[in-house]
Formats: sequence, C-alpha cells, structure tokens
Amino acid sequence: DTPHEIIVWERKLDGRSAFTKELKKKIRCIEYKAAPVRDRNFAFSIFDQAWNGKKERALEMCEEIKYEEEAYQIMGAMIWKAIDKFNRGGGAKAKKTLKLFAKADMDMKYSNLDAWKILEAALIQI
Repeated sequence: DTPHEIIVWERKLDGRSAFTKELKKKIRCIEYKAAPVRDRNFAFSIFDQAWNGKKERALEMCEEIKYEEEAYQIMGAMIWKAIDKFNRGGGAKAKKTLKLFAKADMDMKYSNLDAWKILEAALIQI
C-alpha cells in the first residue's frame, strides 16, 4: 500500500502478462485512450524524403511525431516501403536499405538503445 499515485505510460498494457494481471489485482488501474496513430502514409513520406537524399527533412518529420508514435510502428512501415522499392527494381540501393533496416529493427528489439535514435541513424544511412 502506498499513498502515491503511480503512472504507467504505455500505449496499451498487455493484459496477457502475469505482471499486468497481478498489478491489476493490487491497484486501481485507469486506462486512457491514446491519441490516434497518424496515417501510415506519413511514415512512407519520411522514408521517401530519406530515399531522395533529403535526410534533414526526414529527421525533422521524425521529430514531429516522436512523442505521438512508436518508433517500432514507423520502422515497420518503412520496412514495408523498402521491400516495395526492392520489388520494383530498386537495385543495390534498395538491397542496402533492406539490410540496413533489418539490422536497425533487430537493434530496436534487442538493445537498450533509444528506438528513435536507431531509426534516425538508419534514415541517415539510406
């Protein structure tokens, strides 16, 4: 028991985990609706900016959404876009980009590094 209020800031608590189930038994949980996710096309636009050499603009666009969106979702959309570029004959650049994003995706999942920093670093390298 504590007189303190504790805030867990998650887009959605995973109700399947043992931790969350136990937590909900012991405390009063109030869930609020998160802001709606931006259109996937915004992530595609960020990718296009980086692809076309406008890296600074791509980073500015990331800055616009980094407090509203999950880097993981944006990365997923960008990987889809990179696959599309590759399938449409994007050549060596598309192949390099796919490898770059695959590595970035793994880094996001398995390192303690900031996911947005990893995504931004990948964009700069396209």
